Amino acid sequence: MIDYIKMYESMSASHETKSLRFPLYFNFKLLSIANDFFVKDEAGNEIAYTRQKMFKLKELINVFPNRNQDTPVFTIHSEQIIDFGATYIIQDASGKVLGKVVHDGVGSLWRTSYQVTDAEDQLLFHIREKNPWVAVLDKMAGQIPYLGSLTGLFFNPTYLITRPDGTLVYRLKKLRALWEGKFSLHKEAQASLNDDILILNSVMLFLLMERNKG
Repeated sequence: MIDYIKMYESMSASHETKSLRFPLYFNFKLLSIANDFFVKDEAGNEIAYTRQKMFKLKELINVFPNRNQDTPVFTIHSEQIIDFGATYIIQDASGKVLGKVVHDGVGSLWRTSYQVTDAEDQLLFHIREKNPWVAVLDKMAGQIPYLGSLTGLFFNPTYLITRPDGTLVYRLKKLRALWEGKFSLHKEAQASLNDDILILNSVMLFLLMERNKG
């Protein structure tokens, strides 16, 4: 079993070849006021956990290695009060900035669009829907009373995480599920452990934000 806590602590200093065990699986309950959010690797090991009240994403988000730990390994917070075009900073336990997630407010008027940068604001990845219309239908159906919790059986959008040159590196897909949100994250191309960790946190934030938007 991989010791993810040690991996997180040593990822910047270690020269060993390490990697998260993809695919990763993201899970949260749809009918819960608090966002109990779990991430597991392909072997079923819990590798990340957060509990965040809905509509409280402007506050600090603490990410723990699992639900049994009380010391966060990562934190995420917003630079701005408003969500439109907001920038979210991802830090490790020492306070080092790992990267940022920028909500593309203009692009998100009709489609989901986020940018992931490094600590110096250099663009690393785009997060976009593969088919925007599937995501639009998913969100619209989610607003309908009683039907909203059933959308996971019908509309399952896919999100592509690409480098600035268009290279597909990760693929995030909503899975069929009832009464809960389930997503899988597959790694499609070579990327560093630091990239994996940054995308892990970015996807957690992305899903929390999209859940709040309905």
